[in-house]
This record gives sequence, C-alpha cells and structure tokens, in this order.
Amino acid sequence: MFQDKRHRVISCHDTWISIDPVVGCPYSCSYCVLRHSDLTGIRAKQTLTPQECVDQLLAHPLFVHGLSRLAIGNETDMLHASNVEYLLELLQMLKAAGVDNNIALITKAPLSDRIIGAIQEIQGLRI
Repeated sequence: MFQDKRHRVISCHDTWISIDPVVGCPYSCSYCVLRHSDLTGIRAKQTLTPQECVDQLLAHPLFVHGLSRLAIGNETDMLHASNVEYLLELLQMLKAAGVDNNIALITKAPLSDRIIGAIQEIQGLRI
C-alpha cells in the first residue's frame, strides 16, 4: 500500500465530501486538474484498504449519515479498469457500514454491462 503523509483520503469541499483512497490516473487529459500535481499519465496507487477508507469516513467530524454528499475518486478515475475491483469492494464496505448517502462516481472510462451490473447489485446505495 502506498503511503503519503501529505495525502488526505477524506476531505471536505464546498458541498460534498471527497473520498480519495486511490491517487493517480493513467489518462493524460490536458484539461485535468490533476496535471498540476503530476498525477496524470501514471499508474494509480492505493493509499488505504477499502475498510481503512470507510473507517476514516465514518470517523470524519463533518460526515453525517444520510446527509453528506460523497464523491469517490476525485484524484483518479475509479471506473478505470485498474481501479474497478477496488471500487466495488469499497462500495460493498460502505453498504455494510450502513452508509446511505448520495454517492457520485465521475468517469470517462467505457462502462461495460459487467461493471454497471456489479454496481447495481449492491442494494441500498444511492449512486
């Protein structure tokens, strides 16, 4: 597991909580905000296990069950093929923890029926 003391996995933005347990993106989009921190065109790295990530979210002082909006993967593309299994495990852990908040997943990766189906099978999440 990659560890960077400066990287915050859970951070608050204006209207949402960002969950970023994976950093870096293999895409090299010229418009991406990650290019300023040299996080584009590289292999994504996991900073925490999915369970550690959920634990940090639940302990965060600004997280409110059912109310806080969540965005997963602002520092990568969580639906990129190299991140999908991690994302599915994280979503399962969020469900197991009773998290029923709105969850945003932003991607430009092609979505297969397998990936969409796997996400839809996780009942109780609002994605």
